[in-house]
Amino acid sequence: AGALVNEQNTDGHTALMFAYNGKNQVETLWERYKQYVAEGEAEDEESSVPIIKEALESHKSLVDALLKGGADASIKDKEGHVAKDFDFHPDTDAEIL
Repeated sequence: AGALVNEQNTDGHTALMFAYNGKNQVETLWERYKQYVAEGEAEDEESSVPIIKEALESHKSLVDALLKGGADASIKDKEGHVAKDFDFHPDTDAEIL
C-alpha cells in the first residue's frame, strides 16, 4: 500500500509543506554554523559540515519524490498557505552550497 502523501495534520500541513520548511531550517542552520567552521573543516568527515551539506543537497530529491508520489502542491493549510510558501529562500540554494 502506498503512503497518503496528501494527508494533512490538524493545522492542514502536508508532507510536502514539511519538506519545504525543513530545507529552510537546514539553510538557516548552515548560515549560522558556517561562520564557525575552520578552514579545511568542511572536508573533514568527522565534522558536522558534510551532513549539513547532504541535507541541503537531498532536499530537492525529497520534494521530487513526494511530487512523483502524488503530492498535491496546491493543497492549502488552515492559513491558506501552499507548500511553496514554506520555501522562504528559493534563490539562495546555489549561494549556500
